[in-house]
Amino acid sequence: MKELIAYRFTEFIDAPIALVYECLHKDEHVLIWNTMIVEHIYEGREDEMGAGSRFKSKQRIGKKAYTFETEVLVHEPPHRIAMKTTTKEGINFTRYELIERDGGTQLSIEASLIPKNVVYFLAGKLTFWMSKFVFDEQYLAFIEYVYNQQSNKHQGLEVIYHEKQTDQAFLAIAYLNGDHLWDVYFSVEDKELCERLFAKGYDGGGDSDIYLFEAIHYVDAEEKFTKWIEDVYLPLTSKKS
Repeated sequence: MKELIAYRFTEFIDAPIALVYECLHKDEHVLIWNTMIVEHIYEGREDEMGAGSRFKSKQRIGKKAYTFETEVLVHEPPHRIAMKTTTKEGINFTRYELIERDGGTQLSIEASLIPKNVVYFLAGKLTFWMSKFVFDEQYLAFIEYVYNQQSNKHQGLEVIYHEKQTDQAFLAIAYLNGDHLWDVYFSVEDKELCERLFAKGYDGGGDSDIYLFEAIHYVDAEEKFTKWIEDVYLPLTSKKS
């Protein structure tokens, strides 16, 4: 019987691939964001899982509880996971791929089914569109969970720029805000320079912290910070001297 694609989901997550993988793979996280999973029962320890490992997945779908036998087909942390589950409908496959990009993680998910017979083949053709709403809800909740974890774990992110001619290093700190974007601050100890920056419209975030800009991810923050140092900060310091 032909394999049917039941669901696809692709999203860029502005978070490190290690964190995205951990939240996607470890039960301490999965059992929080995935409301369909009740528990996983392993043959050994969870951290011993690999290609060829098997476990039981207890799930709640609607008001009914089910237990599915699941086999890990591919386990290449933190980039790929693939699993196979046998149900009355046939053989189900779930594949996850994580790719590092632009300082974050591109997440791709695919679910498919090899139907047991023609009846389930036709049923799948008719009902797969409904599963999109259920799975979208779960994976959007997953992304929100990753951002919450990132906010808790990474209160400040260092953004460093090295000026080529003098090899002088400049350090800014980026903080994740409520919109999952990065607020970038630069500490200026010189009071005269602070006043000059205030006069140019910059706001202070503390005694000597100047709010620079908002960035959508780390690479964006790095590029904007480099441009700010070269176009704004260095010309101001040269005038002062």
